Amino acid sequence: MTQEVDYQAYIGKQVCKRRSGKPFKSGEKINTVKGVVNHPQLNIPAFTFVEDESYVECRKCHLV
Repeated sequence: MTQEVDYQAYIGKQVCKRRSGKPFKSGEKINTVKGVVNHPQLNIPAFTFVEDESYVECRKCHLV
């Protein structure tokens, strides 16, 4: 059984990439969530960010 996560609640909060430690496209290790969109290739929820115009699937991020 999978638990549904309310990713809309992450808007305005800071996240970092889970496990990888890689920076976001902005070059920062921590970004601020601007919104939640449908990932164009994977068809799953993805975060957009204030710091840059990238998107990262929500499962790859966690709250700071």
